[in-house]
Formats: sequence, structure tokens, C-alpha cells
Amino acid sequence: LKSYAKGIKKDGRVRQGQIIGYVGSSGISTGPHLDFRFYRSGKAIDPLKVVSKPILPLKKENQLTFDSIQEIRLKELQGIVIP
Repeated sequence: LKSYAKGIKKDGRVRQGQIIGYVGSSGISTGPHLDFRFYRSGKAIDPLKVVSKPILPLKKENQLTFDSIQEIRLKELQGIVIP
């Protein structure tokens, strides 16, 4: 972890999508690393074992919009700039 985002405090709450810190790399590391911990009722739990509520499938009327946005994002990940 290179640094914490402004306003982040120990034991503070964060929102989904909120920036909490910035990763960095130093020495002979193989790349940026981040330690992720998940707590529920003050007890550390394995985030891979958290049971989440099932979500509704994508509505058919939204499929074309989803597909077009997905195509743009995949190209961005490949370094392709779309004007």
C-alpha cells in the first residue's frame, strides 16, 4: 500500500466504489499488492466464504446496452482507445 485516500481512518466505514488507498511497488516486488480483510460484527472472516444474496439476471431489454458497454470496456482493458 503506497498511501491511504484522504479521510480514511482506522475502523472507519467505507462505501462500495470508494477509493480507500493507492497501491505501489518497491524493492524487488513482482508488482503492486494489497491486503484485503473482511469483518462482520467485529470478527475477521474469509471474504471468499461470504454468502451473498442472489441477483436477478439481466433483463432482455437491457442486453444490447450491456453488450455495447462491455465491448468498450474490454477494448479499454486491451489498450484500444475508442473516440
